[in-house]
Formats: sequence, C-alpha cells, structure tokens
Amino acid sequence: MRVILIAFALLSNSLIAQDCNGAVNNFEIYEDWFFTGICNNQGQREIGETLYKTGDENHGDRQVGTYENGVFKVGVYYWSSGAIKLYRNVEETYRNSLPYDNIGTYIWDDDDQAWGYWLSNNLNGFGQIEYQSGDIKREVGVITLSDGGYRLNGYGLRVMAEDDGHWYGFWKDGGAIGDVYYQLGDKVDKYSRISGNTTGPFKLNSADWDRYNLIFEFIDKERDQFNKEHAKTVEINENHDQTLNFRLAALGSNQANPDPNRSSSIETIASIQELLNELNYSTGTPDGILGPRTQAAITAFKFENDIDAENLSNADLLILLQLAIRSEVNQSIESASEVKIGSKLVGSGSGFYISRNAIVTNFHVIAECNYLEDSNSNRLEILAEDRVNDLALLSGPTTRNYLNLSLDKIEVGDQVYTAGFPYNDVIDGFNFTDGSVSSLFGLNRNTSEFQITAPIQPGNSGGPIINENGSVIGVVVYRLDDSTIADQTGTLPQNMNYGIKGYILKNFADLYNIEYVAKKKSATMSARSIARNAESSSVLVKCYE
Repeated sequence: MRVILIAFALLSNSLIAQDCNGAVNNFEIYEDWFFTGICNNQGQREIGETLYKTGDENHGDRQVGTYENGVFKVGVYYWSSGAIKLYRNVEETYRNSLPYDNIGTYIWDDDDQAWGYWLSNNLNGFGQIEYQSGDIKREVGVITLSDGGYRLNGYGLRVMAEDDGHWYGFWKDGGAIGDVYYQLGDKVDKYSRISGNTTGPFKLNSADWDRYNLIFEFIDKERDQFNKEHAKTVEINENHDQTLNFRLAALGSNQANPDPNRSSSIETIASIQELLNELNYSTGTPDGILGPRTQAAITAFKFENDIDAENLSNADLLILLQLAIRSEVNQSIESASEVKIGSKLVGSGSGFYISRNAIVTNFHVIAECNYLEDSNSNRLEILAEDRVNDLALLSGPTTRNYLNLSLDKIEVGDQVYTAGFPYNDVIDGFNFTDGSVSSLFGLNRNTSEFQITAPIQPGNSGGPIINENGSVIGVVVYRLDDSTIADQTGTLPQNMNYGIKGYILKNFADLYNIEYVAKKKSATMSARSIARNAESSSVLVKCYE
C-alpha cells in the first residue's frame, strides 16, 4: 500500500515570508526555499511558486498556486521524483466521522494515483486508489493510513486486476469483515468471512440486497460528492493559472514547467480527456490531471472496446481514441446510408437501456416502422415484441449507461419520475418530470398497468418510470386523449397518465434471456442524480416508413 512524499509539503506549509512585499523574483523565504510571485503588505505569499534549491542547483521540489495567510491554499505540488498532487486546503472538518483538512489528487511517479479527503498528507476518509500493477486494480471507499500504508477501513469496494471482479463489503485494515458481495458483470454472489475463513458463494436474500445496495449507494453518493469537490478545485486552480503564469513570466521565472516531459504528459492527458468527452465518456473539464473521472472513463473505454493492454501508454491510448472517433463517424455515415431512398420520418418515441445494448420501448412506437434509428443516426434492430402488453426490445449501440429495474412493489403515493423525448419535432431534447403513483390499476382495472400524476406527452411513450431510488418501476404507455374525454364528459382529464408495471417488463426480458440488473430499495437519490442517470440511459427512437 502506498504512502506519499511528505517532507516538502510539511516544510513549505510552515514557511513564513519575511520582508517579502509586492512582486518578488527568486526571493529566499527560508533556507534553500525560494519564492517567485506576489506577496501582500504583511510579508505573506499570495500567488506564485515556491522552489527548493541549493545554490544554483534546482532540486525540482516546488509548489505553484495561491496562498492564504502565507499557507498554500490551492494549486499543484511537484516533487523531483515526478510525483504531483493537485491540492485544495480547507478548514479542518469531519466527513464520515473522520477529520480532513485538504482535498486532492496525488499521482506517484509510476502513475499509481490516489484521490480523496486528506488530513495533512495522508488519506483520511473517502477516497480511491488506482494501481497500475499487482493483484488489486482499484480500491474505493473509506481509506486511512494503517500499518504503514493506505487501507480500506469502513464501507468500500476492491476491484481485482485479473477478472475485474468487484468486492463490496465492510473492511478493517484492508481485510473484509463478515459478509461480502462479489459482483462480476451483472451477477452478484455473497461470501462470508469468519475468523479469516471464507465460505460461499451464496444467493443474496432480501436483507443481503438491502446491505449490498446500501454499500453501493454509499460509494456512489460519496464519489459524486467528491467529483463536485474535485471540479471546484480544478476550477479555482484554472482561474488562477493564467494570471499566475503571466506574473511568473513577467518576473523572469522559468520554473513554471521545469520538466518538459511532465508538461508534455499533462498535455497528452488533456488531449485524451477531450477525445473521451467527444466519445461521450464524461471526464469533466480537460485539465491534464488523471483524476478519478478520467480514470473511470479510460477504464470504460477499454472495457467496451475489449482492450486488455495493462501497460498501454498514453500515446497509444491517444491513437486508439482517434481511431474510435473515426470509426464512430464512419459507422454513423454507413448507418444513415442504409435508410432506403424515399424513406420518411413518420414519428418518434422514447426508449431506455436496461443493459449494455438492450433498449426497452413500446410496441406501438415501432409497429409501423420499416427502419429505426436513434438521435445519432445509429440503426436500431428489433429483438422481441410483446403486442399484448405493448412492449418491444431493441438492440442499439453498446453503452455503459443503463437503468436498473426495481424489485419492489409499487405503492400508491410513491414518488416517481418520467423521462423521454416528448414533442421531439418541437422541443428537440430530453424531458424529465415528476409526480406520484395515483392508482395501482390501468383503465378498466387493468392490473398490468398503473396510473401516475407525472405529466407525459406524445413522444414520451416507451420511456422509463423511475422511483426515488433511481430504479425503473414501469414503462410509459399512454395518456387519456383530452379531446375524446372532453367530448364524452364535458370536462378535461387531469393527470390521467399510465404505465406498464415493472414485473411485466422483467417477465418479457426473462423470456428472451435479456440480461438486466434488478435492485431492491436503497438510499434515496436526489432528483438531479436520477435525471442525470435517466438522460444518459434514454434513447430517442425515430421511426421511418
């Protein structure tokens, strides 16, 4: 388990500049420590670079960024070994009952990396460590310094390098305690660890699913929160970066990037991030830092394209990404050219992924279509139809984003959300609404359907109905026609919207051996998170005749 270099960070944070006022160049603020930048009228550093050197020899240890009361606040540490750390100092506080005083990402000279919440120079709370070699590929969860190294101590996940298997559980000093859950692909098994002995596999019961989902949601929630903190760190650093480099250049400093190879590496990673974003893998703002979102995007790209190379260089990865973009463009062109001459777009509906390439929609959305495609002109093929229950399964481009199906019963009053592409010829975009379950029956007390208050419109058909845990409980199917009801009753209907129950969808998928992930209720997700997941998993289904 890794530990980080600490001498430079500890010493530099304790420095107090004397007689440093205004713009200074190569100003010695402590023995062998030199500052180039701007100091305030209290003699304290504000923005600039602190460099360690003896005489004319530059040892390479330095920090570049902004200071508050003379203490390094936001920026990047560089060590002579080649290691770097993107860093943001915060007032000491607690998260998950553990104290932390800075948030950052640390990259070792061999490209192993750690990100998370730190106390001084050690991980102390939720974080993630990525290993480039060895049996363990990744560890995510509550991580602390234990017995000379970083180890899982609390809820966490360990990913194995050999088979990409995921172990979820509660950990102490790097060892799992009690029941642990092993996920390989979409399959989850339980193992029990007692007195160092492991037994299993066992099937998960309802209590096991609750605990598994609890751990899964904890990791997902904490990772989402850290990504926001990381984005804030990057944004603050970027806001200061241009001003800092300008001032350093004006002061005659040539130390902003003393290692051209490291600078080139940062530029390469930024290019990788740009290409991943173009391929719809989310890395956030291209910043040249191999942070958790970028690492996850690279892993997803390799997984989806069956790239097994463990020691793939950044330069080779950049080439593969360029080829992938070219292939995607060519496929779109070829797919579009397959539409028969004279084909006419006659309508559209919604759909959503329940696995890497299986899409759910309504049968009535695709019933009269000779050709189907998504919003990116990718052809969609019909896998199966259920005309009685108005369902259809389509195959589409492989994706890493899909929705889980709920294992829980629907209850009147449950909070629900709908997602899809209503009035696409007018709105031309994704739409997300909320409401509740108002009845457990459809028209004429149809037990395979249920009623919701969430607004739906033409084009919503085939979209998901999602509960507050982010899982699918049904499929949007229809709403009562306003003019017909008005003619018959003299009143306009309100909130008369209906969906197909989730168990009907699960039975349909099972009949055709379509894989999916089913989950019981767990921690409630925010509406924003549910919307984000729904949008990335939803598909516009375009119908041509």
